[in-house]
Amino acid sequence: MKRLGCHILDSGDRRESKLGFRTLIADDERLARQGIRMLLEKDNEITLIDEASNGRRAAELMRTGGFDLVFLDVQMPEMDGLSALRRVDFAGAVIFVTAYDQYALEAFEVSAADCLLKPFTPQRFHQAL
Repeated sequence: MKRLGCHILDSGDRRESKLGFRTLIADDERLARQGIRMLLEKDNEITLIDEASNGRRAAELMRTGGFDLVFLDVQMPEMDGLSALRRVDFAGAVIFVTAYDQYALEAFEVSAADCLLKPFTPQRFHQAL
């Protein structure tokens, strides 16, 4: 199988991706989103990356964006990540990203694939991925 390069998506751009993982990064901290993006861009199986900076937008994109994978911060404005996930019927994998370890149990209760505790190492990130 041929591996695809990473296609970076701006919010207005909705080109369909045939292969690879369509990924959403939802975090209210711009630097956190940038860090995850940099790590994802190194993986040839990630074909599209989009971002949300609050829980309401994350829920909207999870509902309509056709994503395979979501990196979801727990504490965000307008709606926390756990509430955003509960409001949608998301069939993809969710990796919660949080600075607070007390949310880990609740993340797994909503079927998280993994929970990354900030700050995390690139090795731990790739283990979760």
